[in-house]
Amino acid sequence: MATPQQVDALLRQCRDFARFCLHDRGEFSAFSAVVTSGGEVELRLFEDDIRGIDAAEYYHVLSNAVRHEVAQGRLLAVGVTANVNIPPDLDAALPDGVRIQLETKDSAQFIYVPYALRRRGSLRRTFAVTFREAVTIEAAREFFVDAGSEPLPD
Repeated sequence: MATPQQVDALLRQCRDFARFCLHDRGEFSAFSAVVTSGGEVELRLFEDDIRGIDAAEYYHVLSNAVRHEVAQGRLLAVGVTANVNIPPDLDAALPDGVRIQLETKDSAQFIYVPYALRRRGSLRRTFAVTFREAVTIEAAREFFVDAGSEPLPD
């Protein structure tokens, strides 16, 4: 089971990498951060050769890869992170957001972090990123659905 400190580190990793990408490019492709069965927090990115697919397919491939690792017993917690439009019914401070699908064997949440971008620089454009207060909602488990079963073989 992931400790609260490991989950906090996972969330920091998700927010920090999303902020880095938003600052550098103004956008980002979905990615994940995980707590391994050894207790390490790791960032998981795909190689560039998969970047040619559309965002929905990319998210699907990423989710399947995470689901496979969970089923093998390799992960204690996951944070699948995407650049989204926050649903209006959540009354978030801003419409653009980083969504972290945080999941452990005991809980599942969507954490929406609203953000604003402001262009900076004339030669190399970067963006000032301002995160606002997160909105958290409970979610159905997607990755740890069979948390009580035996891990799958490699």
